[in-house]
Parts: sequence; structure tokens; C-alpha cells
Amino acid sequence: MKYNNIYLQQMLETLFHEVENDYNYISNNIFLGNIFASHDKNLIGMRIRNLICLTMTIDFQEPLGDYLHLPILDQRDANIIPLCKKAYLYIEKMQIQGRQVLVYCSAGKSRSAAIVIYYFMKKYKMNFEAAHKYVMERRPCIELNSGFKAQLRLEAKLD
Repeated sequence: MKYNNIYLQQMLETLFHEVENDYNYISNNIFLGNIFASHDKNLIGMRIRNLICLTMTIDFQEPLGDYLHLPILDQRDANIIPLCKKAYLYIEKMQIQGRQVLVYCSAGKSRSAAIVIYYFMKKYKMNFEAAHKYVMERRPCIELNSGFKAQLRLEAKLD
């Protein structure tokens, strides 16, 4: 079945607008959000012009600024750790420059949350549980898939 853009837009709005906010401030100039956050005109006023996109396709027509596209499916067997490492370096680069970063995926619950949790694990030597709790306190709707959780727990043990 072939879907048109209107149908997909309606489907996405139905699925993903169950969350309270399209994006939330986590800390250290890092925002975590869903696909709609990348289209939010308020981002420009808030000086959020750097994006990490974890959807399979880039969903904005003209980037607000610098962006990193790390395509991955939200599946248990998807290997997210190499993308976490790339995202960590990108966020660190933006941190040095004093820039804010929005990390997002379709729902802003699993892929993007895994990236942000990884960042705090590495940056502050936190274990998975502490980093997960920290991010969840700021964006309560996060819900990592079991494969991402297992990979992040293993990564924390390797450090």
C-alpha cells in the first residue's frame, strides 16, 4: 500500500502527539524531542540550531544550522552504540562552541533518548540506571527498546 504525505502526517500526529511536549530541556544545552520538534519555529528564537536526527530520512527541508544525521530503526537488534559514539563527539564539539543541540527521533522516546543517556553516561561516568533516571526526570515519556537498554548497560560495564 502506498501512503501519501497527508496520511503519514495524520498517522504521525496521532501516534506521537500523545506526549506532553515535542521536546524537553535535559541539561548542558541538550534538548531531547520528537520529529515535530525539528519543525518548531521556536527553536530559532531559543538559538537551537544544531540537530542530531535519528530517523531514517531527514525530515526537514532546510536545516536551521548544523546537523548530524544518524539513521537507525527503533528495533531491538539495531546496533546503536556506534551512533552514540558519533553523537557524543558531535555534542562535545557543540558544547565547546557553547551551542545548543536538539537530539530527536520519531517519537522522542527511544533512539534519541538512548543517545542522550549514553552522553550522560560517558560525560559524567554515570551507570545506565542513573543516567536513565536523570533523563527520565526531565522527559518522562522516554521508553527505550529492550535492545538499546541492554547495549547501554553493557557499555556502562565496559568503562
